Amino acid sequence: MNQAQPEVPSEGTIDTVLRFLDKPWKAIALIALAVAGVVTFALYEHRAELAEAILEGYTKPRLEKDRFTPKFASELLARTRSDLVVLTQITLSNNLAQNVDGIKRDDPGWKPDTNPRPLFYADRDPQALIALIEGHVVCRDISAQDGEEDRALAALNMRRRCSVAVPPVLDALVGGLFVAWRQPLPREAEEGVGRVLYQAASSLATW
Repeated sequence: MNQAQPEVPSEGTIDTVLRFLDKPWKAIALIALAVAGVVTFALYEHRAELAEAILEGYTKPRLEKDRFTPKFASELLARTRSDLVVLTQITLSNNLAQNVDGIKRDDPGWKPDTNPRPLFYADRDPQALIALIEGHVVCRDISAQDGEEDRALAALNMRRRCSVAVPPVLDALVGGLFVAWRQPLPREAEEGVGRVLYQAASSLATW
């Protein structure tokens, strides 16, 4: 007759861990994993506060209106061979654009209209606006049917314009700089104007 074998008690969790920790490096690894777990949990629990702190640490660019002096504007007018130069302030969150200052080649006393206007509107070309926000120089023909700004330019007999964001950096838009011509330049010359505008726009904002 077979005698019943004594029941071996099951190994508890603590005994399993102690048996695993038979070498110092295993103990160090276990401690490291525990610390990593605590840190990960803490980061997850406070993710909202961390995100807010990161966003608060981001310094938004500032439009330096005072740098758009008569000398600055006149030099830009000469370098681009344009008939008109205008600096605009843009507030994306409010969908607003407002001319700050400008000069016109044949009228020293001319100033642009400073009435606020929408940046986005129903008939505006979305691709041109996206390119501008991405920091590209956008050149296009002026149409009297394309928004308040173009209607004002068309009334001055302007036929073509080139615009660039201030600063010309993706998602950092605080202003715009544009030049316009009564007689459009050849395509090669217009490409050179783009480089001049990009450089000028970069100097009109600081972080």
